[in-house]
Amino acid sequence: MHDALIQSFYSAIVAKVLSHQTGFRQSTDAFTAAMFHNLGRTLVIHYFSDKYEAIIDCVDQRPTDELTAAREILGIPYHELGADVAREWKFPETIIQAMLPLRRGELDSCENDGEHIGFIVAFANQICAAALSAELETANDRISILCERTQRVWSVDREHLRVAFDQANALSVNYAKLLKLDPSSQPSLVSLTRDFGFRASID
Repeated sequence: MHDALIQSFYSAIVAKVLSHQTGFRQSTDAFTAAMFHNLGRTLVIHYFSDKYEAIIDCVDQRPTDELTAAREILGIPYHELGADVAREWKFPETIIQAMLPLRRGELDSCENDGEHIGFIVAFANQICAAALSAELETANDRISILCERTQRVWSVDREHLRVAFDQANALSVNYAKLLKLDPSSQPSLVSLTRDFGFRASID
């Protein structure tokens, strides 16, 4: 659960920084939406730990990803579960729409601010997910592919990512300490703060 919270916070910092770097004026909204992007997954981890373990076992045993496994085990994808709960909790529609994962295939420009926030949040989440790949070379390859896929929406290069990851690194380490956690004991934080070739690794 702690690891999931750190992942959400890290991706929210990345979303906010990239939003600001690319001139999008609603960077604070991007941060807030990103914090709740994985609400469905977080709820499953907290309330249905047996289901979450089954999802992870499915990913480990078969060539599938967690989103596909979650749909199979739960009968509903994470983002739909999160959206249903968020509507019950009267969350703003912008946050609910930003729970959607990054679209597969070709990506095109956003038509309004709501779509742009959703794109920033989904992109930040996917970048962080790519960075969590066990092999560093695989992580770098996936990050590069994501950057290439999004060129029609915005121009984010590895320098943008370096700044975003550096800020997320420092703030997430502090966030872990506020939760009274040892940053070096959190698997996601250790992976996210590796040297990806565009930023320095954690001390």
